[in-house]
Formats: sequence, C-alpha cells, structure tokens
Amino acid sequence: MQASFQQPPKITNLIQIQRVVCASLLLGISLTAIASATDKLSPFYMGASAGYNTLDGTHDETDGIVGRLVFGAEGYQTGQIIWGVELGAESGNDVRLDAPPDVDCPLCSPVEATLEPAADLLLTARMHTTTHQPWGVFLKAGAAYRDLRLLYISSDEDNIQQIAPEVQAGLSYQATHHARFVLYYQGIYAEDDAGVHLDDDGNTTIEDIPTQQAGFFGLEYRL
Repeated sequence: MQASFQQPPKITNLIQIQRVVCASLLLGISLTAIASATDKLSPFYMGASAGYNTLDGTHDETDGIVGRLVFGAEGYQTGQIIWGVELGAESGNDVRLDAPPDVDCPLCSPVEATLEPAADLLLTARMHTTTHQPWGVFLKAGAAYRDLRLLYISSDEDNIQQIAPEVQAGLSYQATHHARFVLYYQGIYAEDDAGVHLDDDGNTTIEDIPTQQAGFFGLEYRL
C-alpha cells in the first residue's frame, strides 16, 4: 500500500496564512484603484481579518490562526442602526479530536482531523452613538456551513458537514471616509465535542462539529 504524503499542521497553517495575506494585498490594490476613480460611497463593502480561534472537544483545546474575507452591503437605517447583509469565507485548521469523557475508547483518541474552510451568511446591525463619532458597535448573526474531515481513516463516516448558528459582536473605528478597522468576537455554536467513537465495524467515526470561538482584527473598505 502506498502511503500518501500529509503536510504537518504548522506548514498547512502557514500556507493558509500566506493565502489570506496575498488575498488581502490584492483586495487593497483593487480598492485603492476604485477609490481613486470615485469618492462616492456605495452600499457595498469588502474586508479582510486575521484572528485566533479555539475548537471545543479537541486535544489540549486545539487552536490556531485563521483568516477571513467578507463581502457585504448595508444601507437600510432605522434610527441610529444601519442594517445589512454579509457573505464570508474563513480558512480552516488542523485539529486533534478527543473522545467524550463518557466514551471508553482509548484507541480512537486523539484523532487527527481537518476543519475545512467555512462559509457563512450574516445579517448585520451597526450603530454609531453620534453622526461624527468614529467609534461604533456592531452585531452580526446568521448561519455558518462547516466541514470536518478525519485524516488517515477510511470509513463511510470520516467526514461531516453541518450548518450551525453564528454570532459576531465587536467594535469598529472609522479611520477614513472609506476604511474602518474592526475588532470582534465570533462564536459558531454547536456541541461540546465531536462525538468521537467506534462504530460496529471498529471504524473511528464522528457525529458533530464542536463549538468554535475566535477573536479577529481586520479592515473593511466601503466601495
């Protein structure tokens, strides 16, 4: 049997970070060109963020660096709140899953797995206390699609895809007419662990994608 080559987790994370950085640079160049052509704001914006996340139910609470790209639109206003919608894509992580404490499965824990890049759709609400105040607060809520895959295992249940509720909350600072910095918390809520266990055929399987929490800092640019 010919063994397949698997990149170490640190190398995989570095590759993901490099991709996010390159995408951010391309985004910045494109936005600069757009800004030079017109100074009129549209309802659309784009953004890039980097952060640090943790996944529940993992060996030693596995965590890592993640990147996030978003495209959104906002403009409907009620009082001081501006409403909008946002579509996002987020890089994944290599993780090590533990079996739940009540499952006697010493041979199936920890399990190497990959949390694939995720996508989400969020409703956004942003508020500034005054018209000329650069600081603001925002809340985003919606759903995230995630995919968790086991490594080095061949079974019918070595991966799982799920849609889970997501919430983001944070602060924004309007640096220029077009650009704002954002600092925020993200929570994608599910079970406390992946439900690692052995099936009737002796294969290691998973039942859920655990809760994921992260903190991000980034830049959003109004087109």
